[in-house]
Amino acid sequence: MDGKYRCSSVAVERELAGALPATRPYPGKEAVRQEVGKALTKKNLK
Repeated sequence: MDGKYRCSSVAVERELAGALPATRPYPGKEAVRQEVGKALTKKNLK
């Protein structure tokens, strides 16, 4: 890749910020980790 189309994740986040409607407020990083952990555990136990 020649770097012609280089883009940082921060730039992408800024470009996409507000593009999709939030279905609920962001609860925080730790709450998200716990929720994802519970969902993965439930999925893996099936």
